[in-house]
Amino acid sequence: MVRTFFRKLLRYLSSDDDSDDDLYEDVEEQCTRKRRKFIRRDHIQGHERLYRDYFAENPVYPSNLFRRRFRMSRSLFLRILNEVVANESLKKFDGGT
Repeated sequence: MVRTFFRKLLRYLSSDDDSDDDLYEDVEEQCTRKRRKFIRRDHIQGHERLYRDYFAENPVYPSNLFRRRFRMSRSLFLRILNEVVANESLKKFDGGT
């Protein structure tokens, strides 16, 4: 694909033809990308469900399933979370420096 583009470019540059239309069309054709299909995944409901299942006061799943899914105990996770939140609030208070 790229090789054919460069061949056409070399052919165009070596020819005496003044028409830029053919080259422009080839460049435009080479540059167009196929867009990926957009799949709506409803992230907000997923977040709410994850919170209800593992992080609420009365979680749906017990602590052994929390450990299996996140590979750490719930108490360790909450300790890390509290440290991150504390450091973020300090950074905001200091002006981000």
